[in-house]
Amino acid sequence: MALVPLAPIARAPNVSTQPLATVRLQSAGPSQGMQMAEAIGQVGAVATNLHAKYAELTDTRNLIEAEEVMRAKTQEFNTWRRDPANADESQWLPKWQEMQNATQKHIDGLKITDRARLNLSRSFGQWADKQTISVQGDAFKNAGRRTGAALQLRIEQGEGLGDDGQIESSYGAAVKTGVMLPEEAELAKFHSLKRAKETRRSNTLMEIETLKKDAAATFEDVRQKVVESPDLTDTEKASILEEAENQYAFQDMKNLIYENPTHGLEAAKNDLGRGTISQAQYNSLEVASQNRIVEFQRGEYAEIVDKMKGGKVKPDALRGMILDSARLSDGQKAELATILDGPTNDAQVYSGIMKEAANFEYDADSPQYAMFITRMQANLEGAHLSEAQAALKERVGATSDPYIRSKGAVYSTADDDLKVGMFGPLTGKLSDLNTKLPPKIQAQIDTLKDAQIKAEAEGRAKRHPDEPRRIDFIESKAREAWWNTQPEELRGASYENFEIEDLAKSREAGARQTEILQSLDKFKADNPKATAMELRQFYDSQVADLRKKAGLPPVASGGSSAIGTTLPTIDGVTSPSIDSIRKRHAQNPRK
Repeated sequence: MALVPLAPIARAPNVSTQPLATVRLQSAGPSQGMQMAEAIGQVGAVATNLHAKYAELTDTRNLIEAEEVMRAKTQEFNTWRRDPANADESQWLPKWQEMQNATQKHIDGLKITDRARLNLSRSFGQWADKQTISVQGDAFKNAGRRTGAALQLRIEQGEGLGDDGQIESSYGAAVKTGVMLPEEAELAKFHSLKRAKETRRSNTLMEIETLKKDAAATFEDVRQKVVESPDLTDTEKASILEEAENQYAFQDMKNLIYENPTHGLEAAKNDLGRGTISQAQYNSLEVASQNRIVEFQRGEYAEIVDKMKGGKVKPDALRGMILDSARLSDGQKAELATILDGPTNDAQVYSGIMKEAANFEYDADSPQYAMFITRMQANLEGAHLSEAQAALKERVGATSDPYIRSKGAVYSTADDDLKVGMFGPLTGKLSDLNTKLPPKIQAQIDTLKDAQIKAEAEGRAKRHPDEPRRIDFIESKAREAWWNTQPEELRGASYENFEIEDLAKSREAGARQTEILQSLDKFKADNPKATAMELRQFYDSQVADLRKKAGLPPVASGGSSAIGTTLPTIDGVTSPSIDSIRKRHAQNPRK
């Protein structure tokens, strides 16, 4: 509300502003009587003029005072109205009238002339009327703003609730009270109803997602919720239902895999082929199947070990349980057979477990981790078990013991050194008949031997037992034929230089690695306070000595991992690691 403008100062009635006549008394003379009368008249006129001048001065002072009173009341009211405690505009006019009455009472008490009072009354009336109208207008405007804000809040609440009825009634009230023009209200209502619909749509989608996550909910529950929604388009409903159907089918597949991981994964492959599930979903199901298989294997593995340690089941019966198991892998069966027949804390078994711990690739909450712990407890006892478990915990980040970290690093290095040939070559030339091939590759080569040539070779061998070269010749030709079946990018430049894994050399290198790790354990037992650096230095020195004894090329100073390590070469080129060899063969689609 604007400040109440000041009322103009009421003017006092006009009086003569001429200077008072100077009164002079004439000296006595012949005309003394006339002069005396004249003098007395002059004195009366002067008295009258003095009275009028005094009245003018008094009126002016009182009129200024009246104006200051009106000004002060205007400011006092404006200050009162701006106080948040007085925001209710219905109290403004009564308060103003109260202040106006007080002002009038004060003015009525002023002592002024009638003419000045008449002018002051006119000025006061103009001021009072003007300020009253201003207060009434401001109160009306404030009431409109408050009503508009209340209606806007109600509209926004309706949008947030998705309540069309509340929105429409609010805009109707806004038009009726004059807060909004009809055209303005219609446009705003159109957008508000759109927002309300989007709110209902978002709430429906959220409810559907919540329903899909509810284990007790079925696809029919979701379908009914989707179909009954008036705010979703037909296209949206079809898309949501298709996605929900796939999700429930995927969940059913997960449940099937949990109950029967092998059969469930086969069913998942069929669904992948039909396009029912995506590749990403299949990959997750494959991981779930593998994890569930490991859980089953761990349970069966632990059960057999418990029966072994219980001593109530005969060894032959345990062997039957191991061989007849449909869930245990061949490696797990072989390990259980070793536990059944071999000594506890076997050095080679301990070395193998420590190497696995140093290269473990799963998290601590995985079934693979639990399975490995079970295997450790079955194969090792005492200090060996504690060290193996500590090495595993270090690998997954559960310990910070420097010795355990160092030992784990050494075992990891030993595994890497084995793969790159540090303990002896792991590969041989395919053309060298002394190279013992992996069973699968040898089986493929055997199928390439022509039956007729084999018969000829066998007949010739019977007739000439001192001529085995014919059989060697056939083996060599079969190997070359197998090499020719390999993709060009995998088989290298020539058959004569083609490197392949040699099982005999691999076993020999593995034995050398085991020997090194056993010496490492003995060194640790003899030197319990050895530092991490001393442990690694001992390992490096043992590797160098072993290579010297085995007639292998020496390594550069600094240990097996030093730059400049000399490895077996082919035509002057360093031979590939066993990992690259195996990877190359694994890529062969004919394998």
